[in-house]
Amino acid sequence: MGSYAKGRGIVTMGNYYYCLTNTFDSSNYYQSFLLIKLDFNGEIVQQKLFHIPNNDLYPGNVGGTLKKTNDSNLIFAYHAADSSLDSAYSSLVKFDTSLNILWKKDYSTENYWTMTMNSNITQDYGFILSGSVKPDSGEYWNFLLIKTDSVGDMEWHQTYGTEWSEHGQNAIQTPDGGYLIGGFYWKPGWDHSLDAMVVKTDSLGNEQWTKYFGNPNINDDMAFVALADDGNYLVATVYGEWIHTPDSRTGELIIYKIDTLGNIISENLYGPKRRQLYLKNFKKTENGYLATGWSYYDTVSLYNSSGWMYKFNTNLDSVFRREYLHFNEAYDINYLYDATPTFDNGYMAIGKANEGFTQSNMWVIKVDSMGCDTAGCITTVIGEEWMVNGEPENGLWVWPNPANKILNVLPPAPLLVSPKGEKGLRLIVYNSQGVKVEEIKIPAGKEEITVNVQGWESGIYYLRMTASGKNLGSGKVIVKK
Repeated sequence: MGSYAKGRGIVTMGNYYYCLTNTFDSSNYYQSFLLIKLDFNGEIVQQKLFHIPNNDLYPGNVGGTLKKTNDSNLIFAYHAADSSLDSAYSSLVKFDTSLNILWKKDYSTENYWTMTMNSNITQDYGFILSGSVKPDSGEYWNFLLIKTDSVGDMEWHQTYGTEWSEHGQNAIQTPDGGYLIGGFYWKPGWDHSLDAMVVKTDSLGNEQWTKYFGNPNINDDMAFVALADDGNYLVATVYGEWIHTPDSRTGELIIYKIDTLGNIISENLYGPKRRQLYLKNFKKTENGYLATGWSYYDTVSLYNSSGWMYKFNTNLDSVFRREYLHFNEAYDINYLYDATPTFDNGYMAIGKANEGFTQSNMWVIKVDSMGCDTAGCITTVIGEEWMVNGEPENGLWVWPNPANKILNVLPPAPLLVSPKGEKGLRLIVYNSQGVKVEEIKIPAGKEEITVNVQGWESGIYYLRMTASGKNLGSGKVIVKK
C-alpha cells in the first residue's frame, strides 16, 4: 500500500466485506484505489491495487461510492486527472467478488472538467452517475447526471445549474422512472452561502424542478436523497445553527420529507449540535436508514474529530446515534464515510483515522445492532476494530476465532508483566445485543484463561477484562456450531 489509506465505501456480500479505499501507489506516486476483501473477523483475505499511470484517481468527498450490482458483482465511480492536462474525466468500474476488473468505461462531456462522485443502479439494470462539470478554469460548476446501459455505455448526460456553482453528490431513480439528485450550491467569494440543493428530472434527465434546503444565512452541507416508504422523498443534510468563522459553523443533522413536487411535508432535527458537522452518506436499508459522517467536538482547546453513525427506522425515529474514536488527542482525525448492514444484524463502518498530522489509515469498525462497538457502548473502539496500517491498543488475545468448544483468552501485554496479584480480576462476556452472558472470576496470578463456549449460541460475543471495576482490555469472538 502507499503512504496513506482512506476508506470510502463498504458493502456486505456473502461471507465477506468489500472495501474501497484511495491510496498512493508507491510505484508511481499517483493517487490510486485499493480494493480490499475482508472476512467476518475483519482479516484481509485479498487486496488489489487499481491505478492508471500518470493519473490521479479521486472517489469524491462522499461515502457510499461502492455498490452491489444485480448480478452479484460490484461497481464504483470515480474521476481521474491526467497530470499532463488541466482537466478531468469520469469512469465507472465493474469488478467481481475475486476483485477482477470486468470492465471500465470512461466519460467526458463537452466540459473542461467532468467529475463523478457516486453511482447507482437503475430499473433497467443500467447505471446512473452523479457529479459536477466545469466548462472552463473558473470556479463555477454545474450538476452532472450520466445514464449508461448495463455494460456502462453512455446513453445520455444532462447538466443543471444557475449562475452560481452547483455540485452533484448522489442520485437515485424515483418510482416514476425519473431521477432525484442531491448536492449543494454556493456563491464563490460569499461567506456562508452554501445550501443543500435537490434536482428532480424525468426519465431522460430533463429538469422538472429544483429546490434548496437549509439555513440561507449559514453554511449547511450537501444533500443526500433517498426514497421514503410512503412514496415521497427524503433529503438529509446539516442545518447550520451559528457561525464561528467565515468558513465554519455549528450545526445538526436534519432530514426533510418532501412530496414528489419538492414541497416540504416534515422536517426533523437530530442532535447533538456539533462544530464542523459533516454528513458523508445517507442511504436506505431494508429496515430504515443509515447516516454517517464526522464532526469536531465543541471545545476551544481540543480540535479532534469523531466519526459518527445514525440509525433511523422507517418512521425516521432515531434508533441510535454513536460517536467513535480511535485517536483522542488534539488534532487527531477520526472520519466515517460509509456503513453497511451485516449478516448478524449489526453494521460495519469505514473511514479514516490518523494521529495528528501523521499518515491516514483505513479505519473499519464492526458494531452490533445498537451501534455498540464494545459491550456497554463505551465507544472508544478499543479491541473491536481493524485498521490497515495500524493495530488497536489494549486488545485481548482471543483464540481460536471462530470458536466452537473452548476459547482461550490472554490479557493485553501490560497485564502480563504487572498485575499478577491484582484483586477482582474478571472476564465479562456480552452477546451482540449487549446482554451479559457470563462473568468469570480469574484467580490471582492467572494469565491465560480457558472458557467453555459449548453452551453459547452461534453469534458474535464481546469480551471485557476488568480489575477492581477498571477496564483492562476488550476483544471479540465469533462462536460457530
